[in-house]
Amino acid sequence: MYRDKKDVTLDNLLKELQIQRKLNSIEMMWATVKGYVAKYNTSFSLAEVERLARERINNRGGKEWSNYVRHAVVEYLDAADYIPME
Repeated sequence: MYRDKKDVTLDNLLKELQIQRKLNSIEMMWATVKGYVAKYNTSFSLAEVERLARERINNRGGKEWSNYVRHAVVEYLDAADYIPME
């Protein structure tokens, strides 16, 4: 992740991890909702977009959300191996 290990600090590492979409569970869930809406939206009305978004979140939201959070936690812990101990 970092080229020079001297630049690695806990603050820098956490900031970088938070802005990476693949490590941000909110961004990952939002991307799946947007993809679902884009795939099934045929009327292009705001009401239809809202209905599809709610449908996607309610159908698989909880389990999928917990998987995204688990993935992010594992990645954070793996990245912690690069923090130098002084």
